[in-house]
Amino acid sequence: MKLRTKKTLAREFLILTVVFASGVVCFLCTYPYNYLRNNQVDKISKTVAEKTRHADTLSQSYKSKTQNQDWFFKQYSNKFDIENSKYNSKEIVWNRLYDLAKKDSLKLKWGKWEKETIENFKEMGFPSPESLKELIDTNIISSTDLNNYNQSVRITQELKALNKQKNKIEAKILSFKRQIEFGIKAAIFFAIILLGLRYLYYAIRWSIKTLKKKSE
Repeated sequence: MKLRTKKTLAREFLILTVVFASGVVCFLCTYPYNYLRNNQVDKISKTVAEKTRHADTLSQSYKSKTQNQDWFFKQYSNKFDIENSKYNSKEIVWNRLYDLAKKDSLKLKWGKWEKETIENFKEMGFPSPESLKELIDTNIISSTDLNNYNQSVRITQELKALNKQKNKIEAKILSFKRQIEFGIKAAIFFAIILLGLRYLYYAIRWSIKTLKKKSE
């Protein structure tokens, strides 16, 4: 085999080696890339979990009291004709009862109610004005409850943004198939670059030789 042919084969082998090595290196680089992305996801997940617990704690009292108020109004609606009454909404009924409890006049009002009204309250689970007052006192939504709930709503909005950010990062994490594809694409890219540079090198060398011949 001629020396020129050997040099050509050696050059081609070096180019293929560089192309293959470049693809392998790019493939291996996807692992630290995925590691960094997974760390970002983990940090966001921890933040989301902490904020979720905090939001749940803040809204717990408000939601519990709201559920109890809903339960009471449902029972009240089943026992009383609210369609033909001015007390036809949860807010109106609850505000009225709260007003009576606050003025400590619920017991007095209880004594003036009709027997049917008192029986209805007893069937609802309130045998005395004290039992009804206890429900009202323990389920009034305070300004603190409302402020905490509003704060939990703001945190929930933050959680939506964080989860959206988390989803975007997760979409950028490469699967093993995409890692291989990235390595192959990188190898093809370097092959095109090296082949292009090789022919550019040949063209420049030929041009220099041609110019030297003319100058001689």
